[in-house]
Amino acid sequence: METAPELIKDYAFLSERESKDCPSYLCPAENIQDLAISLRDKHSYDLLVDVTAVDWDEDSPRFMVVYHFLSSTNHDYLRISVNCEDDEQPEVPSLAAIIQLLTGTSGKLTTCLE
Repeated sequence: METAPELIKDYAFLSERESKDCPSYLCPAENIQDLAISLRDKHSYDLLVDVTAVDWDEDSPRFMVVYHFLSSTNHDYLRISVNCEDDEQPEVPSLAAIIQLLTGTSGKLTTCLE
């Protein structure tokens, strides 16, 4: 099984990003859906832990979507970032259609209260 730092060998479109806590890569928006499926099928990243975004304010591209994947078998985290190339209408391809494939659930959020 390959570890996260070796992913760049398999995916020429990825570029490494500096990170202190886990491997981190920049992925072109057009590749994120196929990459997410491949991470699950070939690299055991079976959980999409969270999705967030960054607003770089004056920089362009201004917005970046950040995905955190977890391999529950290897106990490895992986961060994949995708730039929104259009600063006025920022968007990236949705992973909603494959959430069930990654989590084994319907993709609905569940809140647990103590």
